[in-house]
Amino acid sequence: VFAVGVGEVTAPIETGTGVWLLKVLSEKEGPKPDLETKRPSLLDIVQRRKIEGVRLAFREKVRKSHNLEINEETLLIAYNGLDQKEMGRDPRTGRVKPIDELKPLQVAPKDLDRIFYSYTIGGKKIEATLGEYKEHYDRMGGFQRPYYAGMLGGMRTKITQELERAIITDEARSRGYFEHPEVLRDVNG
Repeated sequence: VFAVGVGEVTAPIETGTGVWLLKVLSEKEGPKPDLETKRPSLLDIVQRRKIEGVRLAFREKVRKSHNLEINEETLLIAYNGLDQKEMGRDPRTGRVKPIDELKPLQVAPKDLDRIFYSYTIGGKKIEATLGEYKEHYDRMGGFQRPYYAGMLGGMRTKITQELERAIITDEARSRGYFEHPEVLRDVNG
């Protein structure tokens, strides 16, 4: 955003909810804060960015080592099967809707056998069909589900995060973390 001038549009920016283009409408320079006052918060930001960078690199490495793949054509079919108006909360009460009030994923029977995603655990390739995902989706609660308003990228992110949890759990198990006394102490408090 800071690299473009007033009236210009940024290059595409990939986010968890899709690709964004931003147009700079105006520019305003505010007062410059005292560096010594801001130093602790700036160092904290730098530290958090480094940690997040390491985390992202690890997740990418694990995804690659476990051959995580999502079939983009099947993802689009699943996304188009989401109810376009559904949200996980009741707009009147703000409460999360119970599962029986949420709409099922609408996909054509001919598409149910399509491979949706795959990954490898313990040398074994695991594939899931769109039908298997539909069964899983239809059992999801209001907080777990992807929604049409979250765009295609949001759905991809939710599915990837769910698959990463299974893969990283397997990775931790294969490294012996489930039996490691220090890890157990830290997890159990």
